[in-house]
Amino acid sequence: MARRDGAGRPETPGDGAVRRAAAVTAVVVAGPPGGGKSTVAGRLARLAAAGGRPLAVLDQDSMTGPLTRVLTRQLGRPDDLDDPRVRSLVREPAYAALLAVAVDVLSGGAGCLLIAPFTGERREPLRWRGLEERLRVAGAGRVALVWVTCPPGILVERLRERGAPRDDAKLADPAWVRGLDLDPPAVPHLRVDSAAPAADLDRRLAEVAAALTAAPAG
Repeated sequence: MARRDGAGRPETPGDGAVRRAAAVTAVVVAGPPGGGKSTVAGRLARLAAAGGRPLAVLDQDSMTGPLTRVLTRQLGRPDDLDDPRVRSLVREPAYAALLAVAVDVLSGGAGCLLIAPFTGERREPLRWRGLEERLRVAGAGRVALVWVTCPPGILVERLRERGAPRDDAKLADPAWVRGLDLDPPAVPHLRVDSAAPAADLDRRLAEVAAALTAAPAG
């Protein structure tokens, strides 16, 4: 039996291609360092794949970290990503690399999760709209922001436990902890508390994955 569209008309092969393209999703997974972004994104990716709508995981740290560490060593600040000189040199290229790969993935007809703090984009609606538009032009039928957060005490504890050299400067500076921006994004988003009890977190991730991978209406 021929597949029918939302108006009850028979679909042509071209209609099916358009419908599949519209279902491609780009998910921006944002939050503070140590907040649980990578863990949450990995679990969302597995849930999406289990539902038949896989999402490629694009982690900014994994993609740009090795090159960034070369630069920090050249500047005499090994692994200190919070050094003002390092930040001024690497932030824009690191985000450009992440977005370029996301555009390639979306242009190929696949969905993706982009993992990075995205501090400016979540604070400023105009910057968020610019990011959203770029992802849509590349082929995303849906663009969503997942905000991953947790209480500051737990966040600091996680940074200590993971023992990454890039966190040393943060943990040595009490002002960094006091200045953490844990306010919710100023744009529509799906919130995930990564410190929630296991059962609650499982339930929330299932809800978020369902929202992200639901087929478009019509």
